[in-house]
Amino acid sequence: MESIVHRFEINKRVTKNIVHDVQSWLLKTYTPGLYTAIFLVTPYTFYLLNRLN
Repeated sequence: MESIVHRFEINKRVTKNIVHDVQSWLLKTYTPGLYTAIFLVTPYTFYLLNRLN
């Protein structure tokens, strides 16, 4: 059960990162959290997903 909750939270973060990227692309401007999402949260999220496997 705990693993399911962790995976849900991690997938939620990945979705939020994708939304930040798409917003910047569509609006052709900077959106708050863009660089953090791309360079910090996304790599750490993939690291966590690999650790759960």
